[in-house]
Amino acid sequence: MSRPHDGHSVSLFFGNPFRMFIRKRSFNSSVRLNQILKGFETALLQRLEHLKLNKPKDLVDLIWMQQAMEILFTLHSDLRSLVVDIQFPIAKWDKKWIDEYLDDTVNLLDICIALNAEISRLDHRHLIVQYVLHLLNFSDGILSSDKLFRAKDHLGELLGETKAEEKNGASQTNRKIENCAAMLEAMCKSLHLRKVKSSAKSRVLLRAIYGVKATTIFICSILVSVFEASSGPLVDLSIPDQFLWSVSFMALQQDVNEKIRGGFALGPVTVLKELESLNAAVKNLHSTIQMLSLEILGGKERQFQLTEGSEQAEKLRQPVQELQKSADLLSEGLDPLTKQINACFQIILKGRNALLDSLGFSGDNNTQIGDELFKK
Repeated sequence: MSRPHDGHSVSLFFGNPFRMFIRKRSFNSSVRLNQILKGFETALLQRLEHLKLNKPKDLVDLIWMQQAMEILFTLHSDLRSLVVDIQFPIAKWDKKWIDEYLDDTVNLLDICIALNAEISRLDHRHLIVQYVLHLLNFSDGILSSDKLFRAKDHLGELLGETKAEEKNGASQTNRKIENCAAMLEAMCKSLHLRKVKSSAKSRVLLRAIYGVKATTIFICSILVSVFEASSGPLVDLSIPDQFLWSVSFMALQQDVNEKIRGGFALGPVTVLKELESLNAAVKNLHSTIQMLSLEILGGKERQFQLTEGSEQAEKLRQPVQELQKSADLLSEGLDPLTKQINACFQIILKGRNALLDSLGFSGDNNTQIGDELFKK
C-alpha cells in the first residue's frame, strides 16, 4: 500500500533541481567569463610593462617601434581568441559596436598604408646613401675626383630634402601621413567604455575592445608623430582606473609623449634615433668632401685622384665609416618594422573582411562570430 500524500511537494524541501542546475551553470559561466577577461587584461598589462622596460632613453628608435607594433598585432590576435572563447553570436552584437569597429578598422588600414609609405621614403634615402658609399669605395686603390663630386652632389640632395622636411613638414610634401592625425582624433572621440546590463558577454567583449582600441590609438600616434616629424598627432588618453592595465598605460603614455614633445621643442629635428644618426653622418661627410676638395684644388676646378692610404684618403675614412654604420642601423631597423606593420595590416584586414562576410550569414541562424569571423 502506498503512503498517503501529505500535500507537500518534494521541491519544497529540496528545491527545484532544474532551477538549481540553471543557477549553477550561470555561476560557472560567469566565473569562466571573468577568468577570460582577467587573463586578457593581465596579458595587456604585461605587454605594456614590456614596452615600459624597453622605452627609449632619449630619441625613439626603430627597435622600440617594431616591438610596439608586434604588441599591437598580438593584442588584435588576443581579441580574436577572446571572441571565440566567450562564444558571443554576432546576432547579439549591437549595431553601434559593428559600425564603430568598421570605422576604426578602415582608419587603421589607412594608417598602416601611410606608415609604409614613410618607410619607403626612408628606404629610398638609404639607397642613395648606399650609392654614395659605392662611389667612395677605394676598390681599385684610387678614387677619382668625378666620383668624389658625384658623391658630394647626392649628399647635398639628401641634406636639401632634410631641410625642406624640417621647414615645411609633411603637409607641404603631399604625404599620406598628414591625414593620420585626423583619423586618430576620430578614433579618440569614439573611445569610451559602453555600459551594458543585459549580458555578461557584452561586458567582457566591450572591455577587451576598449583595451585594444586605446593601446592601438596610443601606439599608432607615436609612429605617426615620429614619421610626420610633429608632435601634433600625439594623444593624451585618460584611462579609467578600473582596468588592471590602467596605471601602466598612463605611465608609459606620459613618458613617451614627454620625450617626443621635448625633442620637437628643441627645433626642427627628427626624433627617430636612426634617422638622426644618418642625417648627422650625411652632413659630416658632405662637409668633409667640401673641405677636402678645396684643400686639394685650392678653389679651382681640375681633375685629380685620391690614393688609398694617402693623407686625403684618411680624412675620408672615418666619415665614410660613420655613414656606413648609420645606414646599416637604419636598414636593420626598417626591415622588421615593415614586416610588423604588414602583419598588423593583414590581421586587421582579415578581421574586417570576415566580419562583413559574417553579417550576410548572421540573421536567424544565430551564426557564431567565432565560427565565421575569427576562424578564417
